[in-house]
Amino acid sequence: MDHGLVTGTPRKRIGEIASYADVKITSAGFDYISEDGGLTAELGLITVRLEAETIQTLLAAQIEKTDAPRHEKNLLRQQLQALSKEAHQRLANQLVHLGLEAVPRSIQALKTLIDP
Repeated sequence: MDHGLVTGTPRKRIGEIASYADVKITSAGFDYISEDGGLTAELGLITVRLEAETIQTLLAAQIEKTDAPRHEKNLLRQQLQALSKEAHQRLANQLVHLGLEAVPRSIQALKTLIDP
């Protein structure tokens, strides 16, 4: 009861709580005993959702920063726009992976982003 996992009516015996009556589990109690961690685990997740258009815009900006010839840049942007939803998903996963691989080389930038 002290943690809000159950509710009930305490029965007192000589000033000390000896037992409880009408004990009921709370939603927090169900969450606590849930095998998957329940809503508490879900609330601890960070979900980032990027639409395909957002990914295309971010990549197009990076393509423009390259030294590649204009015709290669145009071809890359066209190929990017032609990707399927599944291909965008795979591309996003690979880009996150590449970004994380670059973290050791970018530790100073990471410190700047994390430290207020």
